[in-house]
Amino acid sequence: MGMVSIPIAPWSKKMYQSEIKSMRSNIQAMEQERAAMLQETQGMLYGMQAEIQTMQQRIQSIEEKVIPALQKTFDASFITYQENKLTLTVVLDNWDALNMMRLDVLDEKQKLYQMIVDYEKELFR
Repeated sequence: MGMVSIPIAPWSKKMYQSEIKSMRSNIQAMEQERAAMLQETQGMLYGMQAEIQTMQQRIQSIEEKVIPALQKTFDASFITYQENKLTLTVVLDNWDALNMMRLDVLDEKQKLYQMIVDYEKELFR
């Protein structure tokens, strides 16, 4: 039969204590790392939220101010064209500018909706 001895010498006690300290330090480091990751995620979410609000305001201002102004410009140029005081190219340029702005608003809305989806994915992750 074999015999196994458990070392209870003073030098082994210090080794076990240092291992315990090492494990506690590792646990504490992991907790701090987790807290840092949570804080980083929170900061990212706040940034995304601010960006969403800014984008909504920009879209709203374009829809309420820029597009009506372009529409009025187009209408005025069309009336002037009907009176034979303006060339067709100017009317077409105004029409093109109006349509391009409408398309830009649609692109911005698409980006906004995608950003909202990304925000909600991060929020509920």
